[in-house]
Amino acid sequence: MSFLDSGAVRAGTFFTAAFLVAALLGVAIGYPRVGVAAGIPAGLVMAVFGGVFVRPAG
Repeated sequence: MSFLDSGAVRAGTFFTAAFLVAALLGVAIGYPRVGVAAGIPAGLVMAVFGGVFVRPAG
């Protein structure tokens, strides 16, 4: 059994990755608040995608 077999773990991983990418891009352009504000909805969308559509190969 893999760590990413659980839907909640996959969703959390996708949320964290999308949030961090958006936040880092916000910092890179000089507007960290915009990055965080955009990261939350992007993270939620990616969490649903990761939890529902992505399945580990096996």
